[in-house]
Amino acid sequence: MLPWTLRRWLGLPDPEPEHGPVEPARPLAPNPAWNHDLAMAVLEGRDAREPYLAYADWLAANNDPRAALVRGDDSVLEAHPQHFLGPLLYQEGVTVTWRWGFWESVTIDREWDAEAVPALVRELLRHPSALVLDALVVRADCIPALADVLADGDVLPLRTIEVDARGGLLGAWAAVWSRVPALRSLSMAGRAVSLGDIDLPCLSLLAIRGALDAQAQWSLARMSAPSLAALDLDAPLDPEPAAQLAARFPGL
Repeated sequence: MLPWTLRRWLGLPDPEPEHGPVEPARPLAPNPAWNHDLAMAVLEGRDAREPYLAYADWLAANNDPRAALVRGDDSVLEAHPQHFLGPLLYQEGVTVTWRWGFWESVTIDREWDAEAVPALVRELLRHPSALVLDALVVRADCIPALADVLADGDVLPLRTIEVDARGGLLGAWAAVWSRVPALRSLSMAGRAVSLGDIDLPCLSLLAIRGALDAQAQWSLARMSAPSLAALDLDAPLDPEPAAQLAARFPGL
């Protein structure tokens, strides 16, 4: 049977749909140029150059163009865009910065529908280029679903998260905290955020734009954030949680 694109180009009608059972999708083959031990060494020593170069040697031996990018040859980005950008290729409203062959930050800034942005984030977090993704910035009207995506999966390397719900709902973030143990900076803007039990040992900056209900206020008052150095809230807290927060974090 001719492919449907060729049939339409030739002016032929689409075939009648088949109603038989659908074959299950075949599992994706593993990336042949992927070395778990070397990748984990990069992740554990993300601020040191040596693990990247060791990985680049292995990638070069396996004919992976990322080796050149890790070593500083940016020309391979244009030659192999799909390999490096994956789900971000040709996406409007998306910007990427690079560091030593991998994404350093990804920014999504567009009024997409409620399903498109979370689906894109889910894909990008699983891409090899996101191995040491440091910062994720999302400005869209689908932040509640974004929190669900971040909470569903393995531990993430993110050290900065910035979300702006454009005046909409921020959603429930309690299940996210265990996925981002390296988080240092968190900025949130929107309404009706649910924070749950905050346990972020590396968090140094927390900024929240928008009113906080009583539950969210007590989440802040009781949070475990021993490294917190700056707290920026644009809405006042009730007297009791404000007093407990001040006692636990003097000087903020």
